Amino acid sequence: TTGRQWFQPLPRTRWLGLEQRRDILAIGGMDEAPEGGYIESFDFDCRHFKLPPKVIGNHLLAHAFLLPVAERAFLDAGYALDGQRRNIAVIVARDVDHSCLRYQARNEIGWQLRDSLDRCGITLSAEQMQALQRIVKDSLFPEPFPEGITGGVDGPAFALCSHESSAFKGLQLARYMLSEHMVDAVILASSACDGGLENMVYATPHRSQPVGEGCGVLMLEKAGSGAAGRAYARLRALEIQHDTTPGVSFL
Repeated sequence: TTGRQWFQPLPRTRWLGLEQRRDILAIGGMDEAPEGGYIESFDFDCRHFKLPPKVIGNHLLAHAFLLPVAERAFLDAGYALDGQRRNIAVIVARDVDHSCLRYQARNEIGWQLRDSLDRCGITLSAEQMQALQRIVKDSLFPEPFPEGITGGVDGPAFALCSHESSAFKGLQLARYMLSEHMVDAVILASSACDGGLENMVYATPHRSQPVGEGCGVLMLEKAGSGAAGRAYARLRALEIQHDTTPGVSFL
C-alpha cells in the first residue's frame, strides 16, 4: 500500500553460507544470490501451535509461516478456537518444495557414510558410527515431527500439487466438496518459499522473474451457510485452461 519495493539482498540465514559456492550457483545459472522478496524472520508461538522449538527452522519455513495466517483466516470467518470439532477440510495447494531433498539426503546418508569410511580404510565402533550419523543427519535436516493446520477440524486434510495451477485446482476441489455436502467449509492455504537454495537451483534455473515469497489462506463456505463471519467475495464459476504451447506469458 505504500508503494515501497520490498526486494532485499539474500538474508544471511537463508542459504547457510552456500551462496559463496560459485559452482552451486552456476547450476542455477546465477553469478550471485539475487535480490528478492525474501522472508527473513517472523514471530512464531511454539507453545500456542504445540510445536517444539527445536523443530522450527528454515526447513519448515513455509509451514511455520502459514500456520498463523491460517488461524487468522479461521477466526476472521467467524469461528472460534473453542476445542469444538468441525467438519472442515484443509487443502494445502502448492508446488513441490525442493528443499525436501534435504530430508531425502538425511535418509540416505547412513549407507553413504559407511561406504565412504570403508573406501578410506577407517573403522569406527557401532557407537561412534551412530554418533557420526546423528551429527551429519541433523546438519542436513532435523528429525521429522508431525505438524499441520488441522487442529480443531475433523475433515480431510491433504496437499495438492499442480505447479502454478495448484491454487486454482484447490478452488475447484473445494467447490466440489462443498456442493456435494461432504464438508461444511474448506480452508484453502498456499505458501511459497521460492527463495530457498534448492528451489532456485533445481525448480527455476535461469529465472528472469524476481524472487517472491509469501502465503495466503481462503476460508471457503457455501453461500448462506457457515459461521457469521465476514464474506469478502462470492465465487460463481471457475474454469481452468492449459496452454500447451512452449513459452511463458503473463496476462
